[in-house]
Amino acid sequence: MLRSSSRRLRTSFSSHHHQVLIPISANSFSHHQIHTPAKVRGATTQYNFHDVMSSFNHMLRVNPSPSIIQFNKLLSVLVRMKHFQTVLSFSNQMEFVGISPDICTANILINCFCHLHRVDFGFSVLGKTFKLGLKPNIITFNTLINGLCIQAKVAEAVDCFDKIVSIGYQPDVQTYNMIVNSLSKMGKFNVAFGLFEEMARRGCEPNLVTYNSLIDSLCKYGPVKEAFHLFFKITNEGILPDVVTYSSLLHALCYSGQWKKASTLFSDMLDQNIAPNIVTFSILVDELCKKGMVDKARCVVGTMIQQGIELNVITYSSLIDGFGLEGCNLMCKHIL
Repeated sequence: MLRSSSRRLRTSFSSHHHQVLIPISANSFSHHQIHTPAKVRGATTQYNFHDVMSSFNHMLRVNPSPSIIQFNKLLSVLVRMKHFQTVLSFSNQMEFVGISPDICTANILINCFCHLHRVDFGFSVLGKTFKLGLKPNIITFNTLINGLCIQAKVAEAVDCFDKIVSIGYQPDVQTYNMIVNSLSKMGKFNVAFGLFEEMARRGCEPNLVTYNSLIDSLCKYGPVKEAFHLFFKITNEGILPDVVTYSSLLHALCYSGQWKKASTLFSDMLDQNIAPNIVTFSILVDELCKKGMVDKARCVVGTMIQQGIELNVITYSSLIDGFGLEGCNLMCKHIL
């Protein structure tokens, strides 16, 4: 049972964590939707913030007012542009002129609050939706659960999960993935795996994101061989691993000094036409430098530069540890 899994989770946390209760009332908030102007229609259009502002102001003045669907489209454009505060400001203006929100509007606002690390305000939005007679959907709750996970309030996320199940909502794979991922990052593999098994019992098919979370947790906190068992299981079932899967396994092998296996796995990754990314290369450089294998690290960095991958802070920090600051600069100049 899922509740038994969540009980096991709660016992592993401090007894002082706060239970999440879905409110039936909340502070006032402004959320409405925005009409998508001609300039921002279409998935491939390049959005311009000033055009969006102009379109919103026009939509607010026209009579009759555009539908809430059109307002929602414009709000969604702003979310993709990461103008979360602007969305909240627009929603206030919409409420002021009497434009009524729908559940899509509410979901957009909850998402903005979660991105701003104010999931508490997100729950206030949820309370307002009940007050307005709107029915939340699984997207509403997924957004809130994600906000709780982002703020590392995993126990509260599990409480929220249990609450929505108890009132008749069916969690989807995204719901499970967010909690499984958070638990896995905390090293709570047994609880995460319990939720994974619960997915199957509820008829919710795990996807690669689910498996990647479990594999990464095993690579960091559990027996690495179990991570490989899971890796071979998904490949045998026809689920194709990606760069995230391989990066987790490579990190575990390099960390434990199994360089031959790491080299074989890296070759297999390339054979599968899976291109290493900055995370993969940074893992290799970091572990090679820690083991004093600076010449091999030099080769990896050379490959990164040849492929046009920019070194990040982690890569440079590893190189400084391995070569020293002066040696790092000379090495990079030599490669360039």
